Amino acid sequence: MRFERKKYLLFLLILFHFSLNLIILKKDNVPFTFDEGGIYLISREYYKNLIKNPPENFSEIYRIYYSFTSFYPPLYMLSHLFPFILLGEGEDQAVFTNFLYLSLLIWAMFLFGKELGGEKRGFISACILSLFPSIGGFSRTEFPVISLTFFLVLSLYLLLKSEGFKNMKYSLLLGLSVGCGILTKLYFPVYILLPIILEAFKIRNRNSLLNFMLFLVVCVVLVGSWLIPNLVTGLFFKEKEEFLGDLYKNPVNLEGTSIYLCSLWRGMSPLFFLLFLFSFPFYLRNWQKEKKVILTALLFPLFFFTFLGFKQGRYILPLLPFIAIIISSSWKRKNEILLWIFVALGFIQLLKPAFFSSPHSGFTHQDSVERRRYGLIFPHRVKWPIEKIRNMVLSLGKDEITIKAIGISPFISALEYKFLLWREIEEEKEFKKVQFLPLLISPHFSKRENIGDAEFLLWEEGILQKVGEDEKRVKYLWELMKEFEEKRRKYYLVEVLDTSECKYYLYVRKDEG
Repeated sequence: MRFERKKYLLFLLILFHFSLNLIILKKDNVPFTFDEGGIYLISREYYKNLIKNPPENFSEIYRIYYSFTSFYPPLYMLSHLFPFILLGEGEDQAVFTNFLYLSLLIWAMFLFGKELGGEKRGFISACILSLFPSIGGFSRTEFPVISLTFFLVLSLYLLLKSEGFKNMKYSLLLGLSVGCGILTKLYFPVYILLPIILEAFKIRNRNSLLNFMLFLVVCVVLVGSWLIPNLVTGLFFKEKEEFLGDLYKNPVNLEGTSIYLCSLWRGMSPLFFLLFLFSFPFYLRNWQKEKKVILTALLFPLFFFTFLGFKQGRYILPLLPFIAIIISSSWKRKNEILLWIFVALGFIQLLKPAFFSSPHSGFTHQDSVERRRYGLIFPHRVKWPIEKIRNMVLSLGKDEITIKAIGISPFISALEYKFLLWREIEEEKEFKKVQFLPLLISPHFSKRENIGDAEFLLWEEGILQKVGEDEKRVKYLWELMKEFEEKRRKYYLVEVLDTSECKYYLYVRKDEG
C-alpha cells in the first residue's frame, strides 16, 4: 500500500467516524452531567467574553484566559471557540470540539505508528484505536479525554522524533505539546513523565542537553501562563482543597484494583481485549527499541491510578493507543488476514449504536453501579421531566426556593447543571433565587447538609441499594432517611418522575402547596 493510498484511507476513516457521530448525536438526548455542564458553561463564558464582546487590550485577554477557570485547565474550553464561531453555542455544537480532537487523534496515531514501524503499521494502529467503543463514546461527550489522548500520542511521537533531544525542532514542538497536554488536564505528566525520563538518559552531548532545557522552558512557560496567576491569587488552592481532601480516602480493595481491568474490557470491547491478551506475549517476544517507551507509558499510569484512592474509568482511556500499537505490531504478514477480520468485526460492532437501540448508555466511574454502564456507547433517548420540576418551582412564586436531591445517578448531576445553565447563561430572573443541592454527590456531600426546611425534596428510588459500600455515604444516607421520617408529615408527594433510567419522587412542603 503506497502512502498516497493510505492517506486517502485515513481521510475516509476520519470521515466515517465523523458521520457516525453525527447520526448518533441526532438520536441522543441525554443531557450533560455536572462535570460536562461545568465545562460547557465555562466554554460559553470564554466565547461571550473573547468573541461576542472582544476585549480592548492584551491585558484584558490575558485576565480572561487565566481567571475564568481555576479548577479545570483552560485549553479544552478555549478549543470550543472554533465550533461556537462556526455553528453556534448549543450543547450539540459543543460536542463538535471532541469530533475535531478525534480526527486529530486518528492522524497523530497514524504518525506515531508510522514512526514505530512504517506507514502500514501506522494505518493499522490508527484503525484499531478508532474502533475501540470508548474512543467513539467519549468523542460524543464534553469530557476532555479525547483531547488528552491526542496530546499524549502527539507528545510521544515528537519524543521519538527528537531522538533523545538531539533535534532542536522536535524538542521545541515537544515542549508545546506537553504544555498543551498539561493545560488540558493537570495529571497529564503521569502519562508522559517516565518516557521523557527514559529519553533524557540518552543525552550525551551539550546540544542535546540544551535542547532538553529548551523543552522544559517552553513547557513551563506555557503551563505557567495559566497556573502561576491562579497560584498567586490563591484561586487554584481554593478550588482544589475540597477535591484533594477526598482524593486518598478510599481504601484499596478488590473492587478498586479490578476497576481498570473492567474498564479496559468494556472500553475496548471483549473482542479487542481478547485480541490484546493474545497479542501481548508475541509483542514481548521480539524486543524492539520502542518497547521500553510503550510499556512504561502503558503500565506506569495503570498502576498509578489503580492504587490512587479516587478512581475514574476515563483516567486510563489515554492508554488505549499503546494497546493498539501492541496489537498492530504482533502479527506477521502470513497471519495478517486474521487481524483484518478482527478489524472488520470492529467496524460492524461500531455501527450498532447508530442503528440499534439500547436501554441505556454511560461511562465507568468509581462505584459498581456506574461501572456496569461502560460498554458500547449507545444513543439514549430519556424521558426528561425537567419541565415539570421547573414549572412547579416557578409556581411557588417565592423569593428563595431550595431543592434538595437525594440520589447518585447522572440524572441528579444533570439537574444541577441545568439549574446552573438557567441561572447563569439564560439569565432567567426566577432562577437566581433557586438553590439546587444534590446532597449525596460531591462536592456537596462533604458539607453534610441536612433536609432542613427545603421547599422541594427529590428522592431517587432504591437509593440505599445504590450507594454501594461507601460507609461514609451510607451513614449519611441513613441520617437523611431518619430525618425525612421525622418530617414526613410536612411533605406530600406531588409527582413520580420516570426518566427511563429510574424513578424519582418529588415532594413539596405542605405549607407551600
